[in-house]
Amino acid sequence: MGNSKSASAMIRRTRNFITLLGSASLLAMVASNTAYAVSAGALPQGGNVVGGSATFSNPTSTSLDVNQSSERAVINWNTFNVGQSASVQFNVPNAQGLTVNRVVNSSSDPTQILGSLSSNGQVMILD
Repeated sequence: MGNSKSASAMIRRTRNFITLLGSASLLAMVASNTAYAVSAGALPQGGNVVGGSATFSNPTSTSLDVNQSSERAVINWNTFNVGQSASVQFNVPNAQGLTVNRVVNSSSDPTQILGSLSSNGQVMILD
C-alpha cells in the first residue's frame, strides 16, 4: 500500500463532484461556501454497498474505515460529511482500485470535507 500523503496524487473538484486519484490524503477541504454547519466529528452516514464488496468499521468515534475487497465498489450514502476532527480511510486492494460514493439524500445541503479523506486507490464522491 502506498503512502497516504503522496505528493504525486491528483485531487480534482467541481461543484458536485470530487475525485481523489492515487495514493492521497485530502485535508481540510471545504466543499462549499455555504453557512451549513458540520459537527467536528461528523462522518458519512447510511452507507449501503450497491456494487462490489466493502465493509465499514469505526476504530474510533471520529474515524471511519471502508475496507473494500473488490477492485471496484459503489456505495450509496445518506450523507458524506467529514468534520474537521474526523477521518475517513478507504482501503482498496491496489492502487487501481476505485470506490464510487454517491450521496443519495434529498437534502440540498452540500457535502463538506473538513477533515481527512485518504485512500491507497481512487475515490470518487458524487453529491
